[in-house]
Amino acid sequence: MRHLPLVLSLVATPFAAQAEAPVTTFTLDNGMDVVVIENHRAPSVEHMVWYRAGSADEPRGVSGIAHFLEHLMFKGTQTLMREQATAALYINHPYGNPIIGWRHEMEQLDMEDALAFYEAHYAPNNAILIVAGDADPDEVRALAEKHYGVIPANPNIQPRERVQEPPHLGERRLVLRDPRVSTPYVSRSYLAPERDSGAQEKAAALTILAEVLGGGQTSVLNQKLQFEQQKVVYTAAFYRGGSLDDTTFGLVAVPAPGVTLDEAEAAMDAAVADFIEEGVDPEQLERIKFQLKASQIYAQDDVSRLARRYGMALTAGLTIEDVQAWPELLQAVTGEDVIEAARSVFDMRKSVTSHLMTSEEVTQ
Repeated sequence: MRHLPLVLSLVATPFAAQAEAPVTTFTLDNGMDVVVIENHRAPSVEHMVWYRAGSADEPRGVSGIAHFLEHLMFKGTQTLMREQATAALYINHPYGNPIIGWRHEMEQLDMEDALAFYEAHYAPNNAILIVAGDADPDEVRALAEKHYGVIPANPNIQPRERVQEPPHLGERRLVLRDPRVSTPYVSRSYLAPERDSGAQEKAAALTILAEVLGGGQTSVLNQKLQFEQQKVVYTAAFYRGGSLDDTTFGLVAVPAPGVTLDEAEAAMDAAVADFIEEGVDPEQLERIKFQLKASQIYAQDDVSRLARRYGMALTAGLTIEDVQAWPELLQAVTGEDVIEAARSVFDMRKSVTSHLMTSEEVTQ
């Protein structure tokens, strides 16, 4: 989970936007921010508490403590070759550490480490309570004051210190050979800007770019590399905009039988270069926008997705107004915006190219 300076009023204030559920916010006396997202279509409620803390806030030498603490308190997920590529991409920022932590540091973690991290970050004045669904804001306020308001604030919580990346001056390459690998693939990660509060236009263009390049069967990479050239069996593009600091834009290609990783990489680069030269297919762009709009409308009926949408955004430094402006910003993206975003992000000096080898390719 990422951080924010959360922009909320001390007085309950409704936010209204087209096709958006009504949202009310307030802050308890102990500093806990509360967000109520009303959806009365079904008698169900989603309740979440988000903290302004994550793996990027871990002290040096105890990587994985945030994830470890999450497992102690809640449920978590496991991640896999990505951690090596991420470590190579981030020179200085703690995003280069795997969320699960480096094994040699994880093995040394103890209860004192967990308690120290907990005491430094887990307090109501560093948390956001989100309630979505068939809920009344006044009732939520009363319940929140009863159950959460009695928890004392922690006056010792400090502002988060976020080191930043230095300028990247050269591309990096990574080769991983593992006998457990059955399918080789090539991937490339680029350093990319995150969604910024009040200035989400570039992130919107990068979101559309990921869909255009690798969002499904009709995507550019899939059409060119799988169907036309038959050099790959799978392609993908992804953009992780929901970060507090600089994030990543990635490309993936799984070569067809008989095609080497070098050949797949060259074909992927050529396809991207052709795309930038030729521009965006207007029909494809409109189709993607339509699909995104439909998905956002259907998401209004899923209170869990609603709660996570706001929670992830608010803990990444965005505001409620940013969340509600996002759908229209996506619809406003032009083909020229997409190409400009591509030219900006596809800078090899800010990239890591990874080759994952099969067991047959392991040298003795």
